[in-house]
Amino acid sequence: MVEKATVTRHGNRKNGVTDIMKNSVRARRCCNLLAEIVPDTIIRGQQPQALCAFSRAARKMLMKSLLAMILLLSVPVCTGSTKSSGPEQEILKIHKGFDEAFVKGDAAYFERYFAPEYTYSNNFGVLFSRTENLDFLRTFATKPPYKILANTSDNVKVKVNGNAALLTADWTTTALSIDDPNAQPHTDTGRYSAFYEKRDGHWLVVAEHMSEKNHDPKLMEQQVLKAGREYNELIKRLKNGRSYADSERSGDIGALNRVLADEYTCTTYDGEILSKVDNLESYNTNQDKIASADVLEQQVRIISNYTAIEIGKIRYVGSNVGKAYDITKRFTMTWIWRDFRWQIAADHSSIAK
Repeated sequence: MVEKATVTRHGNRKNGVTDIMKNSVRARRCCNLLAEIVPDTIIRGQQPQALCAFSRAARKMLMKSLLAMILLLSVPVCTGSTKSSGPEQEILKIHKGFDEAFVKGDAAYFERYFAPEYTYSNNFGVLFSRTENLDFLRTFATKPPYKILANTSDNVKVKVNGNAALLTADWTTTALSIDDPNAQPHTDTGRYSAFYEKRDGHWLVVAEHMSEKNHDPKLMEQQVLKAGREYNELIKRLKNGRSYADSERSGDIGALNRVLADEYTCTTYDGEILSKVDNLESYNTNQDKIASADVLEQQVRIISNYTAIEIGKIRYVGSNVGKAYDITKRFTMTWIWRDFRWQIAADHSSIAK
């Protein structure tokens, strides 16, 4: 939804003061015109015999007409002074439609207003063509990785110059990861700009650019700390002696699949490297049974809006192939923010001495 739209355009009046000043000038011009039309002696109230033809009735009619004209010109023109019209309204309507279409997953609406040479530059500096962006929007509409709860614009401004226009705005998007039952709504904000061009009577978007404001680092830190603790509890459940089928039925295998990024790699304490597939399949033959896994240390360092590093120390007590163990490991995890949720991209652990 477009709110608080402030539109400026060359020639538009920003307030009634300018109109009053202009109309006062017009009123003075009318007085000057009267002085030219009506003999000077009549204006001063003198009535020489030579000008008796200018009757009293005619003078009254002229003065009434002049007074009406002065009053009309002196009143500020209010129509359209509080809201924009013409090209600005057309562009604001298109932009509001973009906000609504993104929530609805209406890729056809975007296709209608993207120029053939349209380009989009995202907050990572990656440039997308018209085809690439439309393909994303169509895929998002049919297989969304997350749900858009709200998408709005504030402080919207439009500057029109002939057949060209620039729109700038603040944007706010609230979304929710759809495959995580414990997901919480997340809100992002940033700046947006779009260049429009009028062609064959229709406004089209030629280029768009979007940037994102930094997330709250304290909030991100708490999110990753929570995600790390939840991951530790998940591993304890997966290695509690249950069969793979039981873990799958309980939803824990699915939870592990969600929290591990597709490019996930794990470096074990003995130097072995496992992929995401390797990790998931290892639970088919797992004989590691954890009795307890106590987090002794946990720290999080925020790198960017999309990356965080978790380091810590965990004491594991349990048995593997019937052999008891009590070991303490140090670990380093790389978390990435993707599709409005945190995932593990890399994990490394070693025996703490």
